[in-house]
Amino acid sequence: MLLAGASFFTACSDDDDNYLKQLPPQVEQSFSQKFPDIKGARWENDHGMFKSEFRNAQGVETEVWFAPDGSWIRTETDVHPAALPEAVKQYVTTAHVGYYVDDAEYIETPQAAYFHLELEAKGKPDVEVNVFADGTLVEGILPDGVIGENSLPAAVLAAFVEKYPNLHVKEWEVERGLIKAEFLMPDGTETEAYFDMKGSWVRTEFDFKGSLPEAVMSYIVSNYPDYKVDDANYVQTPLGDYYELELEKNGRPDVYLNICEDATLWK
Repeated sequence: MLLAGASFFTACSDDDDNYLKQLPPQVEQSFSQKFPDIKGARWENDHGMFKSEFRNAQGVETEVWFAPDGSWIRTETDVHPAALPEAVKQYVTTAHVGYYVDDAEYIETPQAAYFHLELEAKGKPDVEVNVFADGTLVEGILPDGVIGENSLPAAVLAAFVEKYPNLHVKEWEVERGLIKAEFLMPDGTETEAYFDMKGSWVRTEFDFKGSLPEAVMSYIVSNYPDYKVDDANYVQTPLGDYYELELEKNGRPDVYLNICEDATLWK
């Protein structure tokens, strides 16, 4: 795996606040077009995507994801179970006798909009279902979890082959609207690459076993004395690359650190 010479962009920042201070113009523009009345939304980097948290015009907690190129990926809006459409309530009563809705979200994606329900019943396993507003079960949308190659969007498979030719994928998995490929690089490095449903590359994570740059180690020693690096990934994104580190110290909480080669923090 070649890490030397990797490009580092303005996504690396000296500010250690959890939320992003600056967005790519295309993401900012897409958000403004989709939510023109929302001001003061908080942003963070979520597996290579840009995730915003805010309250909508009705004061309801909402989360939305955009790809680095500004493409809208997904919106999740909290829904009180009592506010669900009658057809959805009827579906639960009929199809899952004895269960009640413990949590509900309204999910919007470029492919469809539906309700994601978490159902509970005393003495029974929890159930999660996706239901359209008319009370019909969602089908034809890739749920989170492992999937076969034959179920992949053609654009995703083509994008993977173009970026990683001649490499075999051990497992494909859907995670929050993204498709993850798990595979080995030619040198045996365990790798995970993420794509959106349209085939755009979002992020790649490499299991890192080498020596961290001197600047990174100096930062850890100065800011987290007596902590040790328990786990490390090298992450590539369209906006730049960084190390994703898990630090440990006996008797202290673990620390999760995203840091660039020059020891500035990834934003």
